[in-house]
Amino acid sequence: MVAYHKLLLPLVVCLVALLTAHARPTLEARKQENSYWTEDNRERFLEWRREELMKNLQEHQSWINMPEAWTCPGMNKNGPYFSAGTKSTLIQEKLREYEKLTSGDNGGNSKDIYRVTRNFQLADNSVCRAKDNYIVKLVDISSSDEGKVASCEPYALEELGIWHRTGTWHDERSRTVYGAILIKQEPGKQLRDDQLWINASPEEKQKLLKSIRKTTKKKLHTYAFKTSTNVADRIMAYDISNENVPVDFEEGQSGLEVKGVAFKSWEYSKTVTCKSKQNLKDAGFSGWFDRQFDLYWALEYEEAGIPTVVDEFKRKIGH
Repeated sequence: MVAYHKLLLPLVVCLVALLTAHARPTLEARKQENSYWTEDNRERFLEWRREELMKNLQEHQSWINMPEAWTCPGMNKNGPYFSAGTKSTLIQEKLREYEKLTSGDNGGNSKDIYRVTRNFQLADNSVCRAKDNYIVKLVDISSSDEGKVASCEPYALEELGIWHRTGTWHDERSRTVYGAILIKQEPGKQLRDDQLWINASPEEKQKLLKSIRKTTKKKLHTYAFKTSTNVADRIMAYDISNENVPVDFEEGQSGLEVKGVAFKSWEYSKTVTCKSKQNLKDAGFSGWFDRQFDLYWALEYEEAGIPTVVDEFKRKIGH
């Protein structure tokens, strides 16, 4: 007599696998489902968003300084940060053996970024430990416009109390000397690449976004108006996209819970300065932040069933 349970077992396994695959769509499949976001429409959206972000700055000129090209607090100070001095450490490691996170021109004067994957000793005999989650960011320190603003990021990191080490790195292949910024990374990830977000219901996503908004607003305000000691150069994060503000979150007892957010980059193109101090609940600060957050997180809100900003864009271009 045929053992039916033996015949049925492979069928059950296949069925479970099929149902699981449908329950957990891949990122690529999810992108294909949303056919509206063609490459052309995405570029049009990004251009529209840049215009709206500039309008948001202009509406708050009473307390935010309008940014000027290749100008930022700490510019033209490459000497103290990227040459022999008390703040500079020569990074003598073979960076090409590390995990490369990004390549080439990443906006502003940022070049390659590497993750520290093993312990190494710095020139001052201190040890950089891989388990502490460091990255090495290479920057242009030439006499070009890009090179002149290389010192703005370490200046901001030092001003905000999160600066670690800077130095130089010599690329033997191109015979180029780059500035090197050693930064300790806080935990965080991008929502739209994470399975917890992909599988969450619209209600769960909305709840998570509400928590991210509140956490980001409070941390941004603390950096700009409580941590920074230089009244003339109150540095405030401008780029608050998920790409620049990764989120540390997990599945908790009451659903998805935010453990914290991190500000990934403080280079000149991602910050602005403030003319005057703003309280957390001031209409000016809240108005600027809410519009900024809505614009930068528009696609996440669309996936959460709140396409307010995306619909605004579609109406603008006649879709």
